[in-house]
Amino acid sequence: SIQVVIESCKQEIQEYKARLQETQSELQESDCRLKETQLQLRQANIRALEMQQQIQKLNHHVEELNQQNQRKKDLVQGQEKENQHLRMQLQNPHWVIDRNEVQMTEEILGTG
Repeated sequence: SIQVVIESCKQEIQEYKARLQETQSELQESDCRLKETQLQLRQANIRALEMQQQIQKLNHHVEELNQQNQRKKDLVQGQEKENQHLRMQLQNPHWVIDRNEVQMTEEILGTG
C-alpha cells in the first residue's frame, strides 16, 4: 500500500513536470511574441519620428513659401497702386507740375 502511494505520488510528480514544461513553453512563446511586438513598436516609433521630422521640414518650407507669397503680394499691391496713380494722371487732362519742379526749371533756364 505504501508502494501504491509512492507510485501515485510519482505519477502526480510526472504530471506536474509535464504541466510545468508546457507552461514554460507557453511562457517562452509569449516572451518571443512580446519581444517581436516590442521590436515592431520600436520600428513604428522610429518611423513616426522620421515622419514628424519630415512634417516639420514641410511646415518650414510652407512657411517660407507663405513669406515669399506675401512679399510678392506686397509687390503686386504696390505696383497696382503705382499703376492706379499713373492711370489717374493719364486721365487728368490738366497736368499739374509740382511748384518745386517749376522753380528748379526756372533756375536752370535762368527765367525765374
